[in-house]
Amino acid sequence: MAIRERALPFALIAGAAALCALYPLSAYLVGPFAMPAALTVVGAGALTLRRPEYGAALALALAPLINTVFADPGAVQGGDTRPLQILVPLLAVATLLYSLLVGGERDWGRQTRMLAIAIGVFLLAALIASVQALEPSESVAKVLLIVSSAALFVAVRQVCTERDQQLVVVGGAIVGLLAASLQGVLQHFLGIFSTEGFVADFEVVGRVQGSFGHPNLYAGYLATLLPLAIAIGFSRGYPKLLRTLGLAAAAAALPALYFT
Repeated sequence: MAIRERALPFALIAGAAALCALYPLSAYLVGPFAMPAALTVVGAGALTLRRPEYGAALALALAPLINTVFADPGAVQGGDTRPLQILVPLLAVATLLYSLLVGGERDWGRQTRMLAIAIGVFLLAALIASVQALEPSESVAKVLLIVSSAALFVAVRQVCTERDQQLVVVGGAIVGLLAASLQGVLQHFLGIFSTEGFVADFEVVGRVQGSFGHPNLYAGYLATLLPLAIAIGFSRGYPKLLRTLGLAAAAAALPALYFT
């Protein structure tokens, strides 16, 4: 044990040195975001295996930012990437697979089964609509996101059997609301508006949309989670940290919703 304790600092230093040495090489061969993205994926995977409810919470927290564009200065052409469109579905699918492998049989109950059937019908309708589209290939990414959402629902229901686990997932949703709301407020004050504005009193009114494709979609997301944040913030039955997050998210979501 003493030898391991003495060797641990040297191992950490060696690992840090290896990462520092590999980063310039990966940045030159692939891009500056290659290693950070790989480390993020590995860390998220390890977190999901260790505590699957945290994997689900992380997916919910990152979901409203899924269309965020990261500029790649090392790319010659088309240097904009959206890594969260890969990370979030991976988290959802990984959490689902883990829950199916180790979760065992769960008694879902009648209401949950009905909700699962409704989600399945919605998923089937989305698949049929995408196949009948003029450009079916253009809808592949959207269909994958819908499949990821369905997978996340099943995973949460399969894994989160304890109240503490459920609160972790709820916390992830609240963090996502807070992040998306702050993004919209920041866009408003920076003058980053959607092209879907409108004219009022002979003036063009700008609308923010966060990382969503349309201000209405962004507003729908905020309006859906805002009541949850308010309810948690003013309920004494929840942990203090979660209540604080709920109040902060609600305070940020209200102006963001107005700016849409």
